[in-house]
Amino acid sequence: LWNITDKKIRCLFSQLILPYVTKRFIYLTLIHHAALWEHEEEALLLSQTGMYVTKEKVSEYPTAVLVQADAGRAGGDTEKLHTLLCHLERMGSRLFNRSQALASCRNTFRTYQELSGHELPLLDTFLCELGGDPQQSFRAMAQEGEKLEYPILLRESKVLAGQEVFFAREKKFLHSRTYLLRREQPYMFQRYVKGGGNMEALVLVVGSKVAGAQLRCCKGLVLRSSSSLLYFNINCDWELSAEGKELALKVAKILQVDICGVVLQCGDNGSFFVTEVNASMELGALGDIFKEDVVGAALDHVLAYINSQKS
Repeated sequence: LWNITDKKIRCLFSQLILPYVTKRFIYLTLIHHAALWEHEEEALLLSQTGMYVTKEKVSEYPTAVLVQADAGRAGGDTEKLHTLLCHLERMGSRLFNRSQALASCRNTFRTYQELSGHELPLLDTFLCELGGDPQQSFRAMAQEGEKLEYPILLRESKVLAGQEVFFAREKKFLHSRTYLLRREQPYMFQRYVKGGGNMEALVLVVGSKVAGAQLRCCKGLVLRSSSSLLYFNINCDWELSAEGKELALKVAKILQVDICGVVLQCGDNGSFFVTEVNASMELGALGDIFKEDVVGAALDHVLAYINSQKS
């Protein structure tokens, strides 16, 4: 087993994973290779003669790789990370999550494209690409967005820490916020779900099971983020319905994601709409959020696969 992580969470995650390694692998040989994903050129090298990590040639590839690295956190070098993950898959390693799943969930609009045609409740969406004149292209797209009927949501399509989501009651608000938009980021206009009380469910999926769920509400309705403290848990006794669990599991199965957070926007009469899927969430942080043994659940899922390959 390899654990590919980035510098930000390397030490913390190693502290979390090592006790489980010792506890669960009494009868199984384990290779724990942390911090493969680094910025230094000498740390990782793919060449015609093979793969080198810190100038040492890799002679044996792992059965499984737990991926806890994301290009959004690791300097934005998406191509380098994707190349590494694809190489490991070509050499026979099973990634958790797969490179294709990570790519599908890195951009919410691409996620929507992958999920379309599967009879899932998705928000009506327009994509806005800010061209040479961002303000002009944004205003033109805002007119198209009127078809969704105000109020509407304006969301960054890339799933990153600090992801911006604006709530606009009218077009005038969108125009007044144009200067806040990041020109390098594509944005999505989405229909606002009325009747849901501005609440959403964050559902943690591990394997084919729901490992945790949290009901959240936005404080301000001006700026939201999937990783922001603008959200708070409003009901500690709340339990996700069977319909919500089934929807989250179906989303994860379609995207072929092993470990992910599925965000469901609440609608009328207990209905849900798929908002986004995050396949690169930090397991240690998730444990704090859900008050569950998320690291243990993820490792048990990975170990089940390793054991199936040994038999």
